[in-house]
This record gives sequence, structure tokens and C-alpha cells, in this order.
Amino acid sequence: MNLSAHLCNVLITALAAVLGIAATDGFAQTLRNERPQRLSEHAKPDQGTIDAMQRRLDALGSLKSPRNAWDIYHLAKAQAWLDFAFDARTQRDTSGVIDETLAQDDKLTAMLEAEDKNISLDTPIIPSSVKLREDIWRKAEEMKKHQGFRCAASRIAQFEVQLVQAGHAYKTLGWRHAKPYVQTAERLFREAEASLDACPPPVTTAEQLPPEIAKQPPAAQVRMLAKRVHFAYRLTEISYATAQVLEQVSYVLRNNPELTVELQGHADKRGSKRYNRKLSKQRAQAVKAYLLHSRVAEQRLGISAFGKTQPLAKGDTSLDYARNRRVEFIVSPEASVTVTPQEDDLQIERHKARRK
Repeated sequence: MNLSAHLCNVLITALAAVLGIAATDGFAQTLRNERPQRLSEHAKPDQGTIDAMQRRLDALGSLKSPRNAWDIYHLAKAQAWLDFAFDARTQRDTSGVIDETLAQDDKLTAMLEAEDKNISLDTPIIPSSVKLREDIWRKAEEMKKHQGFRCAASRIAQFEVQLVQAGHAYKTLGWRHAKPYVQTAERLFREAEASLDACPPPVTTAEQLPPEIAKQPPAAQVRMLAKRVHFAYRLTEISYATAQVLEQVSYVLRNNPELTVELQGHADKRGSKRYNRKLSKQRAQAVKAYLLHSRVAEQRLGISAFGKTQPLAKGDTSLDYARNRRVEFIVSPEASVTVTPQEDDLQIERHKARRK
């Protein structure tokens, strides 16, 4: 193995961890497109094989808008195996790990293409690897049985394959080379834990609706849609309270398939126009991703971003700012549902808000 190439890869992996980019969630794909290849003539398989595998995965649909938690997990795992193979190829790894990882990717991809519903949730330790961090592996099995699995599925798949990659680095080169991969796996594990904690039970019956809606007649229960959800200052993450509102929204949308929704992102007045436009778009995208995971079809959801140009509240208090950090649901046809304002998920800053 070329030492300089390997050190380069280790540095890239470490940089990915610092920047919060998982090597298994698109980072390696970016490198595949942009970094020139410097491989021996005997490197197997060639880049065309890896690119062909990527095209098969792409044809299955975006990893950010799958059909259900089962597909989220297996699509993310297939991509992680392919990224592992690419990393090994750029290092000119001759241990056989490239063939092993591509075999795992090919097997998973073929089963997804066939819409096989009996794909195992187990992640094998390939022959060129060893098992590291038994504690995380045990936690992974618990996570797969958690009711919030749908919210953490992609991260679970990613940290499992990342641990296999760490085990390979440890077996072939020692702990120093395995450490960056372990650190990335630990970060992904923490993100998965946070996603589980922030994932409310899915709303599948009227009894799970908010009390003010559940007490309505059955015909009205599926016609009452929240008008908006809210966000914390400078953040795009879905809070637990917001997730509860979105569960009710997704319940109504699933029961009214004729509805389409424009998700309009907004921000408070602080910050530049460009920054707030981007922030408001990311908030709308976060809401869309949550609804997609809750089985609302993508073609029913649109996105627009208004930044700070359309404030709901005109003042400069913390409450005013909290009300303006929002995503509005613009429904068509409007006559099909009753849109009701809600502020149960307002996230008010603890300190006095100041204009910036």
C-alpha cells in the first residue's frame, strides 16, 4: 500500500469528522467525482465498476426520500459499503477488501432492486476486518428495535459499516490508522441516539392526536391541519415538540391524498438577507424530509424560502423572533381542511433578544 496515499485518506477522514461530514454519507462520493485517481494498473476492480454500482444505487432513489425506514436503512448501508470500497481503492488496498465490500453492496442493491422484504438487518464483519467496540454493536441492536428507528435508520447503517472499516484498518495497519474511522463511527452513533430521542411515536390512530383535535368528531379529526411549525434561533433541527406537530400533519396528509402542501420557510430579522434566505430554505427542507420519512409522497410537497422578508410578528422581543422562525403550510385545495395556528413548539431564547 502506498503510504502517502493512505496518510492522505486518513487526513481526509479526520477532516470529515471535524467538519461533521460522514465518510459514508456522500463525502466519498464527492471525492470520487473530484479527486484524480493514481492507481496501479493492477488495481481491481476498475473505477467503471464502482461507478456502475453507484448508478444502480442512484436509480433506487434519493437516500433522503425513501419509502420507509426499512429502505432508509438498507439504502444507506449499501451506499456506505460502496464508499468503503472506493476508499480502499484509492489506497490501493490489496487485502481483498475491495471485492468483499463490493460483494456486500451488490447483494444489498440486488435485493432492494427486487423489492425483497426479507433483507436481514445484520451487518457482517467481512474476513479482512475484526470487530471493534462491542458496546456500540450491542447498542445498534437495541436501536433497531426502538420505535424511533425510522428517524435514526440511516445513521445506524452508516456507523455499523464505519466500524467494519475501522476493524479493517486495525487488522491491516494497527490502531493509529483505525482511530479516525472509530471516531467517525462514534459521532454517527451519537447522532443516531439524538435522532431516537427526538422521534415521537408515529400517529396512526385518532387517539394519538392532540386532545383538542381528538375530541372533535371523526370526520373533523382528519381535516384539522396545523398552520405552521417553529425553530430555534439559527437552527434547522426538528425539536421534539415540532416532531409531535409534524406527526399530526403527516396523519392528516396521509388521510387526505388529494392535498398538496407548499412548505414556506421563514427566519427572524437578524442576520443578512442571504443568510436568512438559506436558513429558511434549510428549515423547509428539514420539514420536508420529516414528512417524507412519515410516508407522505414527495410529489405532494413543495418548498419555497422567504428569509426575513415576511415576518409574522413585527416586534423585537424574543417571542416575536420565535414566532417568525417558522415553516408555513400552504395547502391546496384549501377547502379540504381547516388550517389552525399553533404555538406549542415555540422555541424562545432564554436571554433577551437583540437586533443584529
